[in-house]
Amino acid sequence: MPYFDTNVQMMDAGMILIDSNESFGEMLGTVKATLSGYGKLYIVNDTNGGKFTNGVALSDLPESTAYCDLFIDRSTIFRKRYLSCTVEWAGEGKYALKLKEGNKNAPLRDLVTLLMSGYGFIYVLMGRNILFRLAGLGLILVGLYLWSKPSVSAQKTAKEILMAFQK
Repeated sequence: MPYFDTNVQMMDAGMILIDSNESFGEMLGTVKATLSGYGKLYIVNDTNGGKFTNGVALSDLPESTAYCDLFIDRSTIFRKRYLSCTVEWAGEGKYALKLKEGNKNAPLRDLVTLLMSGYGFIYVLMGRNILFRLAGLGLILVGLYLWSKPSVSAQKTAKEILMAFQK
């Protein structure tokens, strides 16, 4: 059973209308095939995460995910990155594909930026001359920037997925 960080805030990453004469199951299969190249793909079940071999229960996902059909885990040792996808019938041969993305620093990234800022703080306090103190201030600012910067990769991936379905 996979573990997901339930404190990741999932935010709207876009929606697209797809013209298709396929049935709902065929459309879901098409979306699943497209998304499988972007990370570890899970099928979301309302009640039982073990229904499919790569399925998860909705209750195991981050709380802000709400309902979704497919869930992608793109996490690394530095960041927790998730994408959720919902496919809905929009009538008249159209389907709505909705994406949510969320990312959060992993503990290792927090540690690295904390150490970088800590070394900068030491340079500011113990620096022999003004250059060491300025370098320390620079380390503090770079560490804080890297710690607070959102993942550009998660945003790019969401755009790529939506563009893949545009004709």
